[in-house]
Parts: sequence; structure tokens; C-alpha cells
Amino acid sequence: MVFYWSCFAISFLFLLWVLLFEERTSIFQCITTILVIIANGGWIINAGATTVREAAIGIKLTYVGGIFIPVTLFFTVCEICRIYIKRWAICLMLILQVLLYMTACTIGYTDIFYKSLEIEKVGEMIVLVKEYGPMHSVYLATLFGYYGACIVTSILSMNRKNAVSFSNCMIILIGNAIGVITYTTERILKLNFDVMPLAFVLLSILVYTAMHKIHKYDVSNNSAIVKQMVNTSVYIAFDEDQGYESCNDHALTVFPELKTAPLEKKLSEESAVMKLFGKNLAKFILSVESRTSVGEVEYMDHIYNCSFFRQGRLPIRKAIVLEMNDVTEEKRYVHMLKNYNKDLSTEVENKTRKINEMKDRTLLGMAMMVESRDSSTGGHIKRTSDVVNIFAKHLINEKMGFSAKFLRYVERSAPMHDLGKIAVDDAILRKQGRFTDQEYDIMKTHAAEGAKVVKNILTGIEDEEFVRIATNVAHYHHEKVNGKGYPEGLSGDEIPVEARIMALADVFDALVSKRCYKEAFSFDKAFEIISNDSGTHFDAKLAEVFLKCRPELEKLYSSYEE
Repeated sequence: MVFYWSCFAISFLFLLWVLLFEERTSIFQCITTILVIIANGGWIINAGATTVREAAIGIKLTYVGGIFIPVTLFFTVCEICRIYIKRWAICLMLILQVLLYMTACTIGYTDIFYKSLEIEKVGEMIVLVKEYGPMHSVYLATLFGYYGACIVTSILSMNRKNAVSFSNCMIILIGNAIGVITYTTERILKLNFDVMPLAFVLLSILVYTAMHKIHKYDVSNNSAIVKQMVNTSVYIAFDEDQGYESCNDHALTVFPELKTAPLEKKLSEESAVMKLFGKNLAKFILSVESRTSVGEVEYMDHIYNCSFFRQGRLPIRKAIVLEMNDVTEEKRYVHMLKNYNKDLSTEVENKTRKINEMKDRTLLGMAMMVESRDSSTGGHIKRTSDVVNIFAKHLINEKMGFSAKFLRYVERSAPMHDLGKIAVDDAILRKQGRFTDQEYDIMKTHAAEGAKVVKNILTGIEDEEFVRIATNVAHYHHEKVNGKGYPEGLSGDEIPVEARIMALADVFDALVSKRCYKEAFSFDKAFEIISNDSGTHFDAKLAEVFLKCRPELEKLYSSYEE
């Protein structure tokens, strides 16, 4: 009795284990385990039976296992070996077993299954004496038929690449051998107690072991993976000895070598998978991390974001899964977007440059129209602009603290510095010879008038910084650092620095150019005047840099003469 109760308890606890700790269970595996529990319960009843009626009840329960376990076991083995049976075939086999069990239920009423059933007491043990009927022979035929089918199925599957691993085949063969040998031994030796309860328990545990390995490593059936799997993802499962276990369908497309790779064996070092991930796989197995990223890998014109993770509830012997997510399209999109943004930025810069050039040419045209009214300053606008350009380069090289943007704005402002002359009467502007004091006072108004004109033209179409700089250049380029300039009489740092830069270019061109009231000064004389007026007329630091521009300025003015 202790033996039967022990087998019953083990089978019951085993069912709880399967339900609690298995992430995915086979329906036939669960049914087989339940049938084992029912059959073991029948043997417990048999062991304690005192009447033929009680014994008949126990026997009928044992045949619940004896008749249905072989067929559910066969279905489980087919699932392990990746052989899929049609539903109608499953239904037909179950119906036949149900009909067979119905004949077993006639025990005690007819002689179809048992011709007779008696109870004998041998010492302290209750022994059932049975005489079998014709349907019992049918039962034996189905029993050994299904056991034989399980053995043949597992052997044939060993010859199919990637169908079932060698270890799983051996587990199936051993499990079926236990069932056959146990039943045969009982009949030959005519034992006074049944060993089949233990055989059923061992059989269910062995089948569970094989099925557990299938579920553990089969990435296509792993629910945790299926939730995150897409058609462009690759999943390959390994055991903790680097043995290849399974993969999903897309992995076979990416790595065709896996179609013929032996299960539970380490992949060849020459295989693409091991070349790409062999070192990372070995390193991950030795680590205690649950997931680690391998980074991006390029393979066969695709880009994959790769990582390893452990899969399984139990803390030991977890599956090692390689996950490869295809991010090719995403990367191409990002690359395309970057190129598009770059092209768009370039296009915007080109358009902006063209617009600025158009505006500069428009302003230059206006300035030249004003200059054409002044008989004494022909070419002054272009020359001062070129001088400012040379001066700006030296200011950058001398690290005076000016930004390239600021100096570019000053250079663009240079042609507009005399726009205020548009408000000066032609009689004064075209006068040959020196101005009277009254005429000179009128002429000096061009600075303030120029500031108004420039501000009105640029406001709203240029940024505020450029408007400010251009306005200051027009307004204050005649101011002197000693406070004796015009129109405001500003001194020192009160004069905007852009106006102080323009003042040097403006005066230098006036010195070396011929005017109606004077001849052109030599470069020696011009630079001497600027040097002498440094600190009085001109900003001393700016004048020091300007004097260093002499070689480029002489070359510039020589080109004008040519």
C-alpha cells in the first residue's frame, strides 16, 4: 500500500510542478500525467479492496491509464518529433480507445474483457485472480501497438535533420522500453503486486524531460519571444554548452546552414553564426547577466541590432537565445533623412546666399546711383568695400575678439555708408573744389540722413544685428575718437566699433584717391597720416592692425590702376 500511495503522491506533485513551473505545456502531456494519477488511484483501491466489487472499481480506474496513456503518449512523442497528426486521425484514435474502455467497464458484468475476477489473500497482501476475455487481447494489441509506434517514430525521426535531438530520441526509447519491459516482466514472473504504477510515473517524467527541452529551446513556440517577434527578427536558441537547439523560420532564411545543423551540437567555427557571435556567446554563458547587447551587426546587406538573453523560469539550465532585430529600413530611413536634411540645409543656404547677394547688389546699386551724383568720389564705394574685406581678415588673424559674422556684416554695410548723400542737393554734391563752411555743414548731414535711410530700407528684411551695424556704419563713420568728429561728436568707445572700422577704410581711400580738390597721396604719406592720427582720429588698436594691411592694400590699388 505504501508503494502505491508513494507513486500516487509523486505523480500528483509532478502534475503541480508542470502546471506551476512550465511556461508552455503540451495538452497531451498534461492529460498523460492526469491519467497516471487516476491509474495510481485505482491501484490504491485494488490494494485495499475486500470485495470483488471494490476490486472491479479499482481495476476500471487502472485501465483509464492503461488504455488511454499509450495513445496520449504517442501524440506527445509525435509532438516532440515534430510530426503533426490530422485532427480527424486524433479523434478517430481517441474514439477507438473510448470504445475499448467501455468494454473494460463491463468487468464484473460480462466476460468480454474479464471472464472472471476473484480475490485471494496471500499473507498480508490482497491478490486479484483474473481470467481475461477476448477484448483484453485487443487491449494488449493496442498497448504494444502504440508503444511500438512511439519507438518507430523516434527512431525514424533521428534520420530527419533538425527533427529531434539524439538525447530526446533516447529519452523516448528508454521511456517506452520501461513500459514494455515492466508489463512483460509482471506477466512472465506472475508477481503478486503491480510495478506498473512506478513505470507510469517514470514514463511521464521522461516524457516531460523531452518535452521540456523542446519548449525550452523552441523559439517558434516560446510565448515570451512570440510576443516580440516580427518577420524580420532572427531567434536562435543554444544550451549552456553552446549546443544549437532551435531557431525560428526567419533564422533559416538568414542562415541556411541551420537547416542541416545537428541539434545539441556546437555549430562549426566556420559557420556564419559562430563567426559573427561565437565569442559573444561564450562570454555571455560565463556571465550572470539576464540580457546583454552585442550591438549592431551588418550581414548580407542587412543591419541587425543583436543581443543575447536567458529564457526560462527555473534558475538553472536556462536557454540562451540570440535575438537579431532587422533595423535595416530604420537605418536607411535615418540615413535618408540625414541626407535630406543636409540637402535641404544646403538648398536653404544656397537660396539664402542668393537672396543676400540680390539684396547686396540692390543696395550696392542704390549706393552707386548716389555715388554717380558725387563728382568727387567715383569708385569710392567699391574700393572701401574691398579695403574693409582686407581689414576684416587681419582683424580675425590678430584675434581682436570679433566674430566672422560681425565682420561679414560690417563688410556688407560698407557700400551703404554714404547713402545719406541722396538727401544732399546736387549743387553741393557736384561742386568742383572745396566747400564753404555752410556747404560743408549741409554735407555733414549725410551721416544722420544715411542712418535713417539704411534703417528704413533694412528693417523687416534683415535681422536686427545687421540693421544695427549698417545703421551705425552710416551714422558714425565720420566720428573721431577725440570727440571732434560729426554728427554727434562721440569719443572713444562711445563710437560703435563698426563705425571705427569703417572710418579707417573711408579715410584711407580718400587719402590715396584723387579728388577734385586734391591729388592722390602716396601710400607712404597715407599710412603716415593714419599712424599720426592713431588715438586722435582713429582707434589706436584698430589703426595698429590696419597699418599691417599695407602690402595687400598696395596690391589692391595697383590692380585698380591696371
